[in-house]
Amino acid sequence: MKVGVDGTLLGAWVNCHHRKRILDVGTGSGLIALMLAQRNSEAHITAIEIEKNAFDQAKVNFNQSPWKNRLVLIHEDYRQWLSSEKFDLIVSNPPYFINSLKGDIESRNTARHADSLSLVSFLTQAEKHLAHNGSIAIIYPFENLKIIEETIKICSLSIKCLTLVKPNRKKPPRRVLVEITREVSLECLINEIVIHEENGDFTTQYKNMTKDFYLNF
Repeated sequence: MKVGVDGTLLGAWVNCHHRKRILDVGTGSGLIALMLAQRNSEAHITAIEIEKNAFDQAKVNFNQSPWKNRLVLIHEDYRQWLSSEKFDLIVSNPPYFINSLKGDIESRNTARHADSLSLVSFLTQAEKHLAHNGSIAIIYPFENLKIIEETIKICSLSIKCLTLVKPNRKKPPRRVLVEITREVSLECLINEIVIHEENGDFTTQYKNMTKDFYLNF
């Protein structure tokens, strides 16, 4: 799986400040874990990945990074993973294609299709590993927002922040960034990010948000 806008958005958007223990579920190439290590010099980050090729790539990327001493990589199925450690922040760019056609490349199917890790499975596990005042952050298709809201409620969690991601100002949102906590009676903060101008250039908003990670910004 190539580095994409979804992972870059989540890694740049999530509030990782003052979070000393971070878990990245389904790390893939390690993009989000590396971004958070860059953003927070005090964070110790555990990254878990089930697919062997992705795990091997993340291992190379971690070892070549200046933050390798603060990164731990685990090759395991998150659904069966057991840990006594509690995390201040759990992030995931999870698989989200539901009941859709699959391709011939199994590793790509694992990364993209929700039968490898459903949202309810992810949140149920995340709640077990979440510190008392910790939060969970994901990026998901906007069209599945109702599913997200219902699943979060089932798991006895609350939405703290929703950021709608629009490809440009004239088009509807394609993605939604979600921050989830255990807090109750919470007023949800809603805002938006626009990726492109009408001429196809990146917006100033997107550039300012991601400039620490793109060489051409």
